[in-house]
Amino acid sequence: MKRVYGILLLVLLGTVVLNGTALAASEYIEQLTPDSADYAEISTLTNRVLDAMSGMCADVTAADIDWSRAYKVYADESDVYGSYKEQQMTYDEIKQQMEYYVWVLPVQVKNTYFHVTISQGMPLTEDETVLAVLTEEQKEQIREDTGKWIPVETEQLDEDKTAERIEQQIADAVGKKNIHRAFVMGGSPKLRSAVAVVETIDRDIQIVLLEEPRSNGVQVTEEQTGSDSESSTENIIIWMILGAAGIGIGCYAWNRARCK
Repeated sequence: MKRVYGILLLVLLGTVVLNGTALAASEYIEQLTPDSADYAEISTLTNRVLDAMSGMCADVTAADIDWSRAYKVYADESDVYGSYKEQQMTYDEIKQQMEYYVWVLPVQVKNTYFHVTISQGMPLTEDETVLAVLTEEQKEQIREDTGKWIPVETEQLDEDKTAERIEQQIADAVGKKNIHRAFVMGGSPKLRSAVAVVETIDRDIQIVLLEEPRSNGVQVTEEQTGSDSESSTENIIIWMILGAAGIGIGCYAWNRARCK
């Protein structure tokens, strides 16, 4: 009987853990799940994310990559933010204007936090300036990545900016009980910061500022010397070039809106 009770206790504990995990997921912000259309492709990118992060964090491992933490950020190339009130647009109408999106993957390595942006690669640029610094191998890689999901940017953050954290910001701004639906938008031509577009239970639209405007791009977090430094610098440059040349339109709009 003790063994049976022990098994039942383990089952109950497992249920609590699973329920705790489910409750920890964001209720409103769209996250990457096995049911997501992009999941099959994106979930295979762990090694490429590790390569992209290697120049910034030598301690990152596959165990640090949790794809369930990735969340969707829509890119606004039109001026939806500036015109939605004048046009009296509904939540659905605003979201329909979002033609492009990226996936943002929060990664925590010990007490350090990162964001890896996953975007669809564009065709090889015709810009001779860019082509001049690309090797044939890099050009071929860009051709191969065209239309595929790839990591295009890594940045270090001061905090673990997750979907759950964003949801808490929304709740703090408009009240948890007032939220009906929400999605994250990567700023707009007139607002250089990420925002959440929120529909309240009264069908009103609220725009919640999620971050202060800040600079973008690859940041080096550790100083190295000798050949290791040269190798690290070379890797960073390569990733910057590949990101610039292969970045999708959606990620371009996302980055442009967030740049100072």
